[in-house]
Amino acid sequence: MDLADFERSEQAYIAHTPILRTRLYDRHGGGVEITDFAPRFQQFGRLFCPVMLMRQIRPLAGSPRIRVRIRPLCEYGARRPAMTWAATTCAT
Repeated sequence: MDLADFERSEQAYIAHTPILRTRLYDRHGGGVEITDFAPRFQQFGRLFCPVMLMRQIRPLAGSPRIRVRIRPLCEYGARRPAMTWAATTCAT
């Protein structure tokens, strides 16, 4: 992720958690907060720990301009996934 006119950043884990919080600020007083975590939840009396990472991005101040680029990889980044194309439909 890139923040236009980036000036400074702050980064720390939320106390006693594996949740990483990053704050980026631009030269115009704008800022965004990025929270990275691995979801965990209870369902059917069990703790589910899906193999995924989540990233939440929210504005803090001003009108920050960000660019998000997504490049999914397989096997912990060792190779690119096979690409397939399909039509999708939406229920109304």
